[in-house]
Amino acid sequence: MLKSRYFAALLICLPVFFTGKVLDPDRPAKIKNAILPNPVFSADEELTYEVSWHLIKLGTITVKFVPDKSGKNPARHKAACYIDSYSGLPFVDVHSVFETVIDSSGFSYYSFSRDKDGDEWNFFYYDYEYENNKVIIKESVSSYESGRNGEVIKQDTIAVDGRCIDGLSILYFARANLDRQEKMNVPTIVASRLNYTEFNFQKKRTSVEIDAVNYPVDVVELNGSARYSGIFGLSGYFEGWFSNDTASVPIKGKLKVILGSVSIELKKWKRGGWNPPAYNPAE
Repeated sequence: MLKSRYFAALLICLPVFFTGKVLDPDRPAKIKNAILPNPVFSADEELTYEVSWHLIKLGTITVKFVPDKSGKNPARHKAACYIDSYSGLPFVDVHSVFETVIDSSGFSYYSFSRDKDGDEWNFFYYDYEYENNKVIIKESVSSYESGRNGEVIKQDTIAVDGRCIDGLSILYFARANLDRQEKMNVPTIVASRLNYTEFNFQKKRTSVEIDAVNYPVDVVELNGSARYSGIFGLSGYFEGWFSNDTASVPIKGKLKVILGSVSIELKKWKRGGWNPPAYNPAE
């Protein structure tokens, strides 16, 4: 059976899509903490994607923005992601939930995930203590989706020098920095290890077609490379297309794996009257 965290890695690779200054491959990206409002973060946003391998529809990924209504920290945002495979597929049974707390540049401050593996649920917690240059990691397993009576199977600390991204926050980092024109190598926590994701932000405008609308969508094309081992022999290279507007909504993504190409496509959305922008080559 395909484990949930592997299918979830498709989401992780989706936003890792982006000529200018090239950073030293061994030097992590440094971005000043953004405190101004970012139009990417919309209080009512909910995006649903369909994941396909060739003509086989594997399942859906739903990403939802969760605003901090307390008003205590306007520079922090919370997002959640729900991943589910379609029923009846051989060797695939995926049900996962990801949550993350990020700043307005897309960097992680706290992450949580749970995924179903047979009759058990696996839980992962990343707590970023940047003031102490470390990330505290905890993994546990439980027979209950709520995590009740969970058994801690791993506790660890990773040393970091600067802010990091992971899982769902990779998506928001890409969106929040879409207007940049440079290559960046960003520290990334994956599978409880410190890795790097290369983003090639190039602001290349083009168009893509999706089944959800009957017109070409105006998008910005991105590409990049994951400097860590992916699923099914993922080469590390990925590409994707984000809406060419202030929302920077991911419209479509492709990643190469050992069995071919996996596609991720926007199917449904909810965002304050937003619709995918129509492409006009004359503009």
